[in-house]
Amino acid sequence: MDGYGGYSEHQFDATGFFYTCQSGDRWWLVDPEGHPFFIVGIAHVDDTALKYDETLAIYQKSYGTREKWISDCVVKSLRDWGFNTLAWTKQWVTPEMRHSPEWTPEEYRHSGLPYIPHIDFLSIERWNQQSVYKDVFSKEFEDWCDYQARYWCASLADDPNLIGYAYTARPHWDAAKFSEVIPWDPAVEDDEAYVRRIIARYYKVTHDAIRRYDKNHLIFGDLVEGADTLPTGPSEPPRAVFEEMGKYVDVLSVNWYHPFDVLRETVEAWHEISGKPVFLSDSAFVAPNDLLSVTEPLFEGGWEKLRVQDEQERGEAYVETIKKAADSGFVVGWGWCSFMQNRIRRYGLKDRFDQPYACTEIMREFNANLYENLGLAAAVSR
Repeated sequence: MDGYGGYSEHQFDATGFFYTCQSGDRWWLVDPEGHPFFIVGIAHVDDTALKYDETLAIYQKSYGTREKWISDCVVKSLRDWGFNTLAWTKQWVTPEMRHSPEWTPEEYRHSGLPYIPHIDFLSIERWNQQSVYKDVFSKEFEDWCDYQARYWCASLADDPNLIGYAYTARPHWDAAKFSEVIPWDPAVEDDEAYVRRIIARYYKVTHDAIRRYDKNHLIFGDLVEGADTLPTGPSEPPRAVFEEMGKYVDVLSVNWYHPFDVLRETVEAWHEISGKPVFLSDSAFVAPNDLLSVTEPLFEGGWEKLRVQDEQERGEAYVETIKKAADSGFVVGWGWCSFMQNRIRRYGLKDRFDQPYACTEIMREFNANLYENLGLAAAVSR
């Protein structure tokens, strides 16, 4: 592998930044040196998991500062396990509320790892009790997007480790909530047309704001919610999401908490509608631990299908799923959820006392020869 984690035995054009391309029968993500790159990333990376009353002494003794925690805990662990990307860092810290803050641009840059930060253009996560619906047609929304793009892109536009920017996790395109801030006459415009108009405007404004300050890095857009993860039953995102977002993003990001065989058919259809490769931006397999019993509910919706019996099965499930995803030809990576467990997100690759779970041994062995084990070394030569 090269310094980014790409496959150095094959050469595409080197641009100095990450980009996507189609070659043969598959999509590729290409790193700044022009080498094929498959994202094996970690999502949800927050240091407060080590700052509870029973763990603070570990944090203070081992790290002492957030900067040292990032370098000696996060970066060291990811490199040791063979993961090549910080997929995003917000963490679930209270049920049904907002996630923790994203890392700063400086923290991402100084990590030395490839990364995909999230820009908060619109906080309309389905689970978020503090969600805020804005008039995307207003000058105020344009100004807000311009500020967010200045904050992120002006700081990072020249960084080759930046893969690209993502937006909101599991956005809820609720016509009723938008109608409180954007005029809507149902007698003239039906629900589908109304939401499509909003979606189209939102993706254009956000795209243009980023490109105003950064013309080089990829745009991953929103992390689209899987189609059957809600307790009330199937709930697919509107078709307009894929048709309109496809005009303004480079990669389609999907949060779907199922084994790949379950979600493949639908995600492939979304890929074809959008015309973009897919990043599986957030999912994981979960085994019992001291905070999570064998029978205790994990999470609403589809997470139960990702429950395994022990750490051995957890590592094996990682291998099986990532191989199937890579073999699809349209998936360019996976963001594993999450780095370290806390009292709310009771699963991670480390426990809340900073000790890695045994599944990381299986992951390390597989990731050490990632491109051969995924079959991508042979695929790129065809």
